[in-house]
Amino acid sequence: MKNSVDKKKSSEAISELVHKTVDSGKKTATKAKNNVNAIVEKAKNDSLQRKLKKLNPIFPEQYKSEDFHIPNMIVIVDDAVRRDIELCNGAIGWLSKEKEVEIVCNPRRVASEKAEEEIALLTKAYNAAMNAHEEIKQVICGLTRKLQNIFVFASDGTYQKDSRCNMRLSVNCIASDGTSMHSIGKTSGKAIGLEQYDTVDVEEFAKGVALDAVEMLHAEPMVGGEMPVVIHNGF
Repeated sequence: MKNSVDKKKSSEAISELVHKTVDSGKKTATKAKNNVNAIVEKAKNDSLQRKLKKLNPIFPEQYKSEDFHIPNMIVIVDDAVRRDIELCNGAIGWLSKEKEVEIVCNPRRVASEKAEEEIALLTKAYNAAMNAHEEIKQVICGLTRKLQNIFVFASDGTYQKDSRCNMRLSVNCIASDGTSMHSIGKTSGKAIGLEQYDTVDVEEFAKGVALDAVEMLHAEPMVGGEMPVVIHNGF
């Protein structure tokens, strides 16, 4: 009877020891997995920090902060490197140094990769003008751009590179009532790239051109004759 009880106790003790060993093994494995995940996460964060340090983007909240120091120069350039990087989404530029001079670089979109942005812009303007009034019979939209990469040299031999861009959207509308017609053309543009149209309501601009053409179509004819001329010295 004694031997039987001892065997039972021994069996229970062994079983408990096995369970403890299994639990300990599970805890060790979980801890090791957590440690690996932490190392991987830290490596990702370190990689992101290195990339941020290299790209040095400036976000609106930084630029508007009272602690932000405006550098010596602001340069507008087209930068294909930062354009499609997720870390730079929402950035208004980046900090850089050239010949020990700290500068703020503002990105410029001179052209999209396959002209999708330009086509979408022209399509939006065309549809807005064409649908503005039933008397609009024809709409022609165009987008022109000019890009110059230049060097500016000083008399002491120092120089600075610069990139100049001019982009302009043109909308021409022809209105007709069946007996007469009138055409009007207007342009919207600045010495910057496609980013100017992020803040310009292209549809409203094109619609305005179309309605001006309709208004001029129904305008009263100008009466000719002698009229007084007032010349003002503007200088």
